[in-house]
Amino acid sequence: MTNTLFAWTPTAGSLPVDNNGNKARLICTWRGRTMLAGLPNDPFNWFGSRVKDPFNWNYAEAFGAVADPLTAVSGQESRAGKVPDTVTTMIDYNDDVLIFGCDHTIWQLKGDPYDGGRMYQLSNSIGMAWGMPWCRDPVNTIYFMSNLGGIYALVPDQKPLRISQQIEQLLEPVNLDKVIVRMEWDDVAQGLHVYLTHFAAAQPESRG
Repeated sequence: MTNTLFAWTPTAGSLPVDNNGNKARLICTWRGRTMLAGLPNDPFNWFGSRVKDPFNWNYAEAFGAVADPLTAVSGQESRAGKVPDTVTTMIDYNDDVLIFGCDHTIWQLKGDPYDGGRMYQLSNSIGMAWGMPWCRDPVNTIYFMSNLGGIYALVPDQKPLRISQQIEQLLEPVNLDKVIVRMEWDDVAQGLHVYLTHFAAAQPESRG
């Protein structure tokens, strides 16, 4: 640890950009890969670095003479494919499941994308707000703000369950085009905190 900021410069391949040179705006770590998504002009795609090497983005290694399942991967290059909806958030649920919250749907990538991993739909009508609008409790239930403002509970392989009926009057005025949503689990209170920050007060992050 050097406690120093430095440019993220790949040693192999290059960081994903869209056709206008825009960089990814969503990030998480899953199965030892640095995962990226949120390209404005390639919104269905997702990208992962080589396992345990966030500086290696050489997707071509997977197609060499000897197949290498640890290599960098993307939705475009893998059999799992792109997400068929605009990705708005990624949730590294566990080593086997990566959840993609999208504009109006929810998907999970189950298994390694270079070793039989497949994409499954969890909802065809509920999406997730932009950024990182979710948290998890000690038993790994995910809670998230939906694309329409309701709060839901979610576990893999099941449909999301709406839990915000008692506070609908508080959520109704929320305009997700103007706020950043953050959530936090409070283990002492055994409940959720929902934080809403207007874009004007948080310029570094935007929906582009």
